Amino acid sequence: MQEAGSTEDVPACFSFGIVLFINAAIWRKTTMEFFNQAITVLQTLVVAIGAGLGVWGVVNLMEGYGNDNRAMRS
Repeated sequence: MQEAGSTEDVPACFSFGIVLFINAAIWRKTTMEFFNQAITVLQTLVVAIGAGLGVWGVVNLMEGYGNDNRAMRS
């Protein structure tokens, strides 16, 4: 007589499938966490590069306005 909760009647392939499913779920979770973190870092880098280019452009525009006075030209 088998006890309740015994695994003797469960096929080995079914148990192996459950283990594979659980491992795949864990792998998927850790992989998605990695990609989500990577996307967050890339978004931060893109925003920082864009802000830097914007400041650089404004500085270049302001430098150009200093040379437009005809009275100062020789």
